[in-house]
Amino acid sequence: MAIMSNSASELLERLAYLSNCCYLSDLRYLDCPCPPVVKALRAIPAREYTCPCWQEVLYYLTGHTVPALTDSWACRQYLIDRYSGQVKKKVSSPLTPPPGW
Repeated sequence: MAIMSNSASELLERLAYLSNCCYLSDLRYLDCPCPPVVKALRAIPAREYTCPCWQEVLYYLTGHTVPALTDSWACRQYLIDRYSGQVKKKVSSPLTPPPGW
């Protein structure tokens, strides 16, 4: 049985490493589509991190929350879609951050 992690910083570090980004903040400002990030996201099994962890990463990368995303797979898929260019970057002000942010 795989152990799930609650560490958003661990997930961000892993994502940055697999995407060949020198800094975590680079992930926030990449133009979409961005195939290296899509490839990195697909390499990270959603089940290895909790849903709140994925939601926190989604908030860090996009600046908004998506309340309808209630499981790890859906959060990861949203990020894949975003970095594939299928979801436009949100221009309006951010929503309430996830708990503990």
